Amino acid sequence: MKTSHIIILISTLFIASCTKYKEDFIGPKIAIADEGNFAFIETFSVEDSMIDLSKKVQRFKGKFSQEVNWTIKLTGQKSKAEYQISGTSSSVSDSIYSWDGSSDFTNIIKIFDKEKVTAELSILGLSKKETVEFQVENTYQPNFLLSNFDDNSSFSNWFTSIDETDEFSATNITNDPTVPQGTGYVKLVGKDNSNDFFTGNFGVNNVRPYDQKATNDDFYFNLFVKRNGSTNTSQLEIQFAEFYGDTWVKKVPLDFDGWKYISFPYSELTTNYSKDLGAGASGAGIKEANLINSISMLSSAVPSGGNLQIQIDYPCITLGRPLIQNKN
Repeated sequence: MKTSHIIILISTLFIASCTKYKEDFIGPKIAIADEGNFAFIETFSVEDSMIDLSKKVQRFKGKFSQEVNWTIKLTGQKSKAEYQISGTSSSVSDSIYSWDGSSDFTNIIKIFDKEKVTAELSILGLSKKETVEFQVENTYQPNFLLSNFDDNSSFSNWFTSIDETDEFSATNITNDPTVPQGTGYVKLVGKDNSNDFFTGNFGVNNVRPYDQKATNDDFYFNLFVKRNGSTNTSQLEIQFAEFYGDTWVKKVPLDFDGWKYISFPYSELTTNYSKDLGAGASGAGIKEANLINSISMLSSAVPSGGNLQIQIDYPCITLGRPLIQNKN
């Protein structure tokens, strides 16, 4: 009898502990398809077989007989760009599941182009995947593209400046399909012989053919950048020179490997180069995105006296949102 009481007590404690664990469990819901009973109520498809993503988003269709975990993977057939949408439901037709042309940069730093895109639906518990193709006729476009560097004509408008003792060069490479956009980029190479960190400046003037009613919060600067080599920590100082004397600065530490997407609104800029660094500004010290005249990228090698090698691609201005609304 005593033994029976002990067994009952242990069983009760075990059940209670299991119940408590279930109540306290926090995590994503796991819904695995019962392959033997699973069926498509509505075939997986897209709303538009040909779509202009600068005007609307792509939506999906498809309903299932069970609530399951599913993922739609979008892949550009030319660019190899990727984007994933996941959910737990019995349908992918909900309006919250849509695609605006963005990339998620999980596996590859590429952006979608005007191209065929493959949408692949995978469902947890099912071995077979459903696929559908559609044509992207246009993507979300920058309001002002400074350059895509895919040919030398877009590179010729840029200037370089350098201290007499330093070494600095900017080279347009036009035949590399692995870059984030298109096939071109600019390689900046420098050496800080003067031991003042600065190696050179690369910029463009007459940056005003966009909507001059842009506000500081609406204005986004976008850039892809890559640091080559791991011996030095480089820094890119992006300068926005306004008419009437103010020059606002965004410092971007290049302490990463591979390509990285950088985007920020004009309202984030805090340093006024002309005022804070004593360069003698004649401006009012107020950020005014609609008065930008030139944009330049001052590159520095850290520590001083070091070498620098940077690649940049697709610098552009967008209004109202970043170029890429990625999830990472």
